[in-house]
Amino acid sequence: MSIPTKSILIFIFLLFTSIRNFAQPQNDFRMVTGFSIEKKLSRSFSFSFLNNEIFNQNLNELGVAFADAGVNYKLNRHFSFGVNYRFVKRKNLENFYDDRQMIYVDAAYSKYYSRFSFSVRSRFQVQYYPKLFSLNYRAPQIYNRNKITLRYKINYYLNPYISVENFMNLNATGKRILTDIRYTAGCFFNINDFFKTEFYYSIDNGLNRVSRINYFTTGVICYFKF
Repeated sequence: MSIPTKSILIFIFLLFTSIRNFAQPQNDFRMVTGFSIEKKLSRSFSFSFLNNEIFNQNLNELGVAFADAGVNYKLNRHFSFGVNYRFVKRKNLENFYDDRQMIYVDAAYSKYYSRFSFSVRSRFQVQYYPKLFSLNYRAPQIYNRNKITLRYKINYYLNPYISVENFMNLNATGKRILTDIRYTAGCFFNINDFFKTEFYYSIDNGLNRVSRINYFTTGVICYFKF
């Protein structure tokens, strides 16, 4: 029994459309708000706390919220290190919030050239799911994130910057290790020596994932230092 040519053409069309839609990433516009507090403990050590809320689904819902605390050590003018713990609430497909926890270590190098400053930061983080018997449980995820930032000091008040950061999933193998590249442009506004705000726009280019999502994000963060 032969299959009608029309049916074959319809099948090929539907298959091509499905593959095309599968390959195309989704786009989502997000907004990040939050604040950071830094307390100087000594000339080299400081304590930091960061709170962020991330509104996604084109700003229709609170997708992620987290609280982050850590200790930073400044070796000298160029090298600094940090150890942080982060508690995360992330909304799942059933409209409930899953708990995630993260521990990460930072190592950074910065260099100043007149009004320009250049910095490189490498981060190793472990994200794990504390609810072992939950349906949304996953094995701990280990990431390496490397970020390069170029900043220009216009004056005391304005400090624009650009940065690029990659996300590498160390649990994966081969080409699937690189999962995301984030491009950011922003500006710091120094009010005084104790308070500043940051405004930025970033693009996250999702890579090597079954469900690819590109995020377009605006952010407003307030920083307190004492």
